[in-house]
Amino acid sequence: MTGLIVQLSYSKIAEKDPGISTLSECFFITKNIIACFSQSVCKENMRPVKPYKYYENFILIGTYIIPFSSESIYEYHDYNITLIVLDKSYDVEIPKMSILYGHKDSQVYIECFNNVLYQLDFKLSWAGKKLNILSHNLDQFYVKNKGKAGKTFNVYFADARFKGIDEKELMKGKKSIKVLYLTLEKKYECDMGSPVYDTKTNEFLGMIIRDDKNEDGKSYEYKAVSSVEFIKLMKKQGIIKKKPWYRFGF
Repeated sequence: MTGLIVQLSYSKIAEKDPGISTLSECFFITKNIIACFSQSVCKENMRPVKPYKYYENFILIGTYIIPFSSESIYEYHDYNITLIVLDKSYDVEIPKMSILYGHKDSQVYIECFNNVLYQLDFKLSWAGKKLNILSHNLDQFYVKNKGKAGKTFNVYFADARFKGIDEKELMKGKKSIKVLYLTLEKKYECDMGSPVYDTKTNEFLGMIIRDDKNEDGKSYEYKAVSSVEFIKLMKKQGIIKKKPWYRFGF
């Protein structure tokens, strides 16, 4: 199950046409924790888009519309991962996580939403000063982008907690993470934070953190932080405490 994190910005109560920003695609890693791309979903970005004065954040995933605040965000820029800890658990199926970092030549697919920003349509309501989303049309843009896995490399990133994250600064970091390279069809675009799955096993393999158009113009190369790094982070933070630790859903 893949979702989208959106931010609605406004300047006055009961505003009928708020600004819409899409921050990252996302997915459940436990029944009460959402994972997404840290350079997009971070406290630095928890503010209204100019010229607006106020904002509200929402997770749109499956049938759920989940508001959240910056207090729920935990950023791990050295992993390129942000975790959003929710107030309650949700009735969702958590896929098995691969314990392998090598998947060369495996057939894969990415769950994502194609060209969604300017096509999103919301039904909104106001409860006092609180803006709420009653319904949306996100599911109309859901796609599976198919492709093939390449090699897995050690890539170095900094623990970047500053404004205007720069790639050259990121590469100065001393901590390496496993990054899976993928070549996908040109048919759909995939945004950062999209989950990657093995076509045969449906195991979770990683999360998209970068995309590059190949020279032939017929395919796109994506880079995904490996599921192995999710396992490391979840164990480090005490989310995984017992076997079978390679499964989500604790």
